[in-house]
Amino acid sequence: MSQRKFMDSWLCRSTNPSPSSPTATCSPTPTTDMCSPILSSPATKSTKRKAVNSPSSQNKRRVTGVDPTWKKLFPWLIVTPDEKGMLCRACQKFNMKARNGSGVWSAIPCVAIRKDSVQRHSETEAHQQALGLERDGKENTPVNEVFQVQVNMQRLALEGAMKCLYWLGKNEISHTTKFTSLMDFVKGMGCTYLEHLDQGANAHYTSERAIQEMLMSIATVISDDIYKSIRSSPTFSLLMDETTDVAILKQLITYIKYIKTTDNKCEVKTAFVHIDDLADGKACSIVKSTQDMFAQLDLSFTDCTALGSDGAAVMVGRRTGVATQLRELNSSMINIHCVAHRLALAAGQAMAGIPYLKRLSSTLQQLFYFYQNSAVRMAGLQEIQKILGSSEVRLKEAKHVRWLSHQRAVDAVRRSLSSIIVSLERESEERHDATATGLAMFLKQFNFVASILMLSDVLPHLTRLSLMFQKKDVDVTILDTIISSTITAIRTLKTQPGTHTMNVESYLNEDLAEHSVTSTDAVKQRFKDQVYDKYIDAVCDNLEQRFPDVQLIGAFSIFDPSLVEDDASLEMSIP
Repeated sequence: MSQRKFMDSWLCRSTNPSPSSPTATCSPTPTTDMCSPILSSPATKSTKRKAVNSPSSQNKRRVTGVDPTWKKLFPWLIVTPDEKGMLCRACQKFNMKARNGSGVWSAIPCVAIRKDSVQRHSETEAHQQALGLERDGKENTPVNEVFQVQVNMQRLALEGAMKCLYWLGKNEISHTTKFTSLMDFVKGMGCTYLEHLDQGANAHYTSERAIQEMLMSIATVISDDIYKSIRSSPTFSLLMDETTDVAILKQLITYIKYIKTTDNKCEVKTAFVHIDDLADGKACSIVKSTQDMFAQLDLSFTDCTALGSDGAAVMVGRRTGVATQLRELNSSMINIHCVAHRLALAAGQAMAGIPYLKRLSSTLQQLFYFYQNSAVRMAGLQEIQKILGSSEVRLKEAKHVRWLSHQRAVDAVRRSLSSIIVSLERESEERHDATATGLAMFLKQFNFVASILMLSDVLPHLTRLSLMFQKKDVDVTILDTIISSTITAIRTLKTQPGTHTMNVESYLNEDLAEHSVTSTDAVKQRFKDQVYDKYIDAVCDNLEQRFPDVQLIGAFSIFDPSLVEDDASLEMSIP
């Protein structure tokens, strides 16, 4: 028997004299006087630890307790006084918490006394941040703000999440359904700092409630800045219009145009400030909603100098209109009818005054929905366009509320008229569709073809004028010039037809040769007298009637600073 085994056997016998006793054990008991000198010997303890850790030992149990060598490897390690737990000095100093929100190692001791536990903690992100803050000499601030749990990383993550949410709102993308996928995409692109937004296993700040709260916070910050700028503006004007939402409820939308001063520089701004549900569309309801808005935003009617509207009777009525009632609160306020809306009314009323063109407008609308409401018809039309080699264009809707959309509808029909007729005739023959039969017959008339070509020459002038009115920085002082030039260009078409009208014969003989569109001199003359000339005159007359004050507006050019001569030129002009 080796000396090592003899010593173990002797210890067991000396500690437990009666092996047959039920409480007998091979573990040395420090209460035995005979064993006390041996058990208290450091050499004996070292020998026992080696025996337990030896591969050849039958006792595989791990020795518990903190190994003194751990503190050399992990100088931040703190052992509790009872030696039953471990803490981290750095995490405790900066109150760091794990990703699941646990306070183990910082406030709660870790009771898994193992080296691998210490090693795992040393590799955690919270511990590394604590060491970094300790190296930088920073101290922890009181935990009274949301962004101080993970110091700057969580603040950065929340800012990044709000930027993603702001982008969704700015681009009119559904934020409640797309926010989570956008965040995952951004994280995959390398913005891993957004992972600090997660707090535990079930707090990711991607729920609908969290999204709505963040969105409201963004809206509040933006709104407060706008309201502050409006209140500091020396004057402002209102832009109001009525609308209906998806639930067919009447609403009032209000914009304010104001002057923003930044670093001694003035800039004209237009901002959406209010939307309100209306019980009805009466002028008194609109005025009441406007007064409530002024009270809510702490604005004064004395600073409001103008009201812009679409010119509806409820807005501009002389007796009880909104503008008339608001003038009672500020007698110097002026009413302005939107110039873009004036143009749309002028163009729409010009066509509505001619029976054939009014019917043509309804036909364009009917033709759009004939294909829009059937995927089979649309696919058949596209296939015919490919076979005939014509332009593969989709039909556009001629909206009555946006009258200048007629140009897009007219251009689409003109470029693909032959394919449309073939498609309609196919629907009529194969499916016996009465609507297709009627549309095909109407489209093969000379008046329809000539009207489409006429509108292709006239509408571009009106569209260019409309787009000029809708520019962000439109110069109203040149309205007289551009409107007069537009009227002159359209009136010239009466004696000098445009490119499309001049080529009506070649269009019939080449593009529509298979459809036998008949045209006689009498038909052409009747179209010119009853449709062409009347429409040209109606457009010019409506433009002149809708813009009677353009010369007065043009007189405001005297306030244009760019027209003022500099001091040098004035000195040279003095004799």
